[in-house]
Amino acid sequence: MVEPDYGSAVIEGGDPEVTKRLVAVRVAHFAQGRAGLWLAGWAAKAGLRVAAQTHLLNERTGWTAATEHRYRQKYIAPALALGTVSSAEAERWLADLRCAAESNRYVHRACVTVVAAVRV
Repeated sequence: MVEPDYGSAVIEGGDPEVTKRLVAVRVAHFAQGRAGLWLAGWAAKAGLRVAAQTHLLNERTGWTAATEHRYRQKYIAPALALGTVSSAEAERWLADLRCAAESNRYVHRACVTVVAAVRV
């Protein structure tokens, strides 16, 4: 079983307060946005024995037009729709991330949990 923990996302390079609000909206988008944290417990409750568990760090540091498009789609659009951030805050945040990427200060990290479980 493999599940991400969207709540573990760290996006460095933009305003930390805006980042916090955007990540919160992203986590709330999923029925279980923090599923990676609970995966082993869910397996055990289902009567499975957890044979192995590991946490992988997914890290991205490159900035492309596709990166910006993903941020606009997955983070900014939902936050704008909910009124969590303003258009001006969102544009400043993206500009800060672009600038951070140019000086090698941009990073996006998130934890992915992998659990191997067997039926008891």
